[in-house]
Amino acid sequence: MSPRDETPTAPEARPIAFAVHARRNIVVQALGLTMVVLACLNAVPWPIVAGWTAVAVLVLAAENHVLRIAAKEGRLSGPVGPWALTLRIAATSLYALAALALMARGGPDEHLFAFALITASMLHVLMRYYRWPWILAAVVSPYLGVLGLVAVTQFRLANGHPLASLIATFTLGTFGLQFWWPARSSPPPGAS
Repeated sequence: MSPRDETPTAPEARPIAFAVHARRNIVVQALGLTMVVLACLNAVPWPIVAGWTAVAVLVLAAENHVLRIAAKEGRLSGPVGPWALTLRIAATSLYALAALALMARGGPDEHLFAFALITASMLHVLMRYYRWPWILAAVVSPYLGVLGLVAVTQFRLANGHPLASLIATFTLGTFGLQFWWPARSSPPPGAS
């Protein structure tokens, strides 16, 4: 028997690949959650952080469980699909809430981390859901809500400064352009 004969077929390889991916995903989620908790502890009362952490752990564990079921079945249809989407929206809402708390109560370091958290989270969501614009919009909407709230606050603070008021609207305008612009469906340069 040659080594080529021992190579698992695509359906057999899927559980192996998923097991490696799931372990990495749990490590990444744990590290990200730890960073958010530590940053929030510097700006938010610890009982609020403890409650947020408990809910976040429950949501992330449930999402991992649902995604494991989907990987076993090889699909996201049936009851698994809506649960996966609902849990992803819940997770992004929790992280958006943490970013809002860091922006509202933190100092410059917390503000910078909140920006990084929103940016990295939206990039993750974009990479996962870019083929489904409505799902992408639903999952990104908690971050857009937070950015909209910040833009409205900045708009109010810029009272009497027309250019500053206009710039406050650019936050949401930038994201609106990216969702509206058809570049997501365009093939990469040089592709046939």
